[in-house]
Amino acid sequence: MPKPEGATIYGEIIGFATNCDAAHITQPQRETMQICMEQSLRMAGLSAEDIGYISAHGTATDRGDIAESQASAAVFGDRVPISSLKSYFGHTLGACGALEAWMSLHMMREGWFAPTLQPAPSGPTVRRAGLHYGREPADRLRIYSE
Repeated sequence: MPKPEGATIYGEIIGFATNCDAAHITQPQRETMQICMEQSLRMAGLSAEDIGYISAHGTATDRGDIAESQASAAVFGDRVPISSLKSYFGHTLGACGALEAWMSLHMMREGWFAPTLQPAPSGPTVRRAGLHYGREPADRLRIYSE
């Protein structure tokens, strides 16, 4: 696609994937999330080592955050910082993809990332889920296992 004259390009979507657990939208499964992440990397022609930050879906639900952190750990290991921007402005539903992409591009350009704020309410299962729920930037992905 040609660049419009005078336009500043901040980022480009070079790979994506989507899938369905075939169960329920609010009951995600680690396995299908992992497959989706792997398909996205393949489409982009990237490896897990090329990724420097993960903007998690991170809705502060026990099941979703645990499944997402386990899938992220399976694909990326424990070296990639991860946080959820929803802790700042809630779940914006249909706007969340665009809003979080914009915020992620800004953070990449500036060389920092926003840590996940402590959700309320939160229980021990959510805190162990693998997403960073502190006030400092995450230095590694914590893996939850039962």
